[in-house]
Amino acid sequence: MIAIGGGFSRVSDDYIDLVQSALTASAAHDYSRAARVVRSGLGDEGPLIGAAAFVLR
Repeated sequence: MIAIGGGFSRVSDDYIDLVQSALTASAAHDYSRAARVVRSGLGDEGPLIGAAAFVLR
């Protein structure tokens, strides 16, 4: 699973579908082709939460 968050998750309504299509078309391995691309549940806060977790560890 690949989660896209922050501003990139809102580039366009079909951005996630476009990334999924590109991944499926260009993946070198079957297991890579099977990966799912999803919009992060954290929305715009995802990068900020990730940065804070990195600093605090």
